Amino acid sequence: MTDNEIIIERSTQPNVRDGTTLIHGKMSGGNSNWSAKLMEWGNKNTSADFSRLEYWEGLLSCGHQRHIDLTAKLLKNELSQWTYVGYQHVVAHSNGCDLIIQCLLQNPWLVVDDLHLIAAWVTRDCRKHINVLLERGQVRRVFLYVSRSDDVLGWNILWPPYWGRTLGKNGPTNLSFEGMRDSVVREMQYLFHDLQPTNEYPVQVGVDNTMKHGTWVNPRNANDPGFNLAVMSKILSLSINLGV
Repeated sequence: MTDNEIIIERSTQPNVRDGTTLIHGKMSGGNSNWSAKLMEWGNKNTSADFSRLEYWEGLLSCGHQRHIDLTAKLLKNELSQWTYVGYQHVVAHSNGCDLIIQCLLQNPWLVVDDLHLIAAWVTRDCRKHINVLLERGQVRRVFLYVSRSDDVLGWNILWPPYWGRTLGKNGPTNLSFEGMRDSVVREMQYLFHDLQPTNEYPVQVGVDNTMKHGTWVNPRNANDPGFNLAVMSKILSLSINLGV
């Protein structure tokens, strides 16, 4: 299915029970970007269907609300195939994290299982988003990927409308769900490669301070198939089965 910026490719594997939607950053569009390459790789090498939102906003976030609405349309289509069995996960990077968060906040009937937020260009204050989504039961688990070395989110201080959008650099604040407070956030923080698919906490924070903003998703060596294979394999393994 292709509808302007909505791209869905069904897995050729039998007994598929998971869907994974990919949403890139505001200036990462194109058929050669990490999400396009990961969707191609994922449909061949995992037990999940993959879909993605293809869009371009530029520095001024042009068309942001339209892209939020397209995200809702994409998720509605994906969720329709899991009426009785199956799981729908979302992997988003940078501005894509804001798109999926706003999509869910504006459409409280949409529900996803795992929400992976990489280098999130989103306010740190979880009272404005993650707490709400957890309290509504719209997400089962949230994984945040954070690096103090993020070289893009650090520039947010130069433009007042972007102040505070450093969740992917400085981590969450005011995280609260069923009695969980900031005091336990450090218990939920792990070195990135130590993250586990546990249900002990609804939120986990994976920290790797070697990562720049684009390093999480972009290929790091000649053997990478158009995206950071080591990082994405780890992230996907928290939600779906790798290998077919």
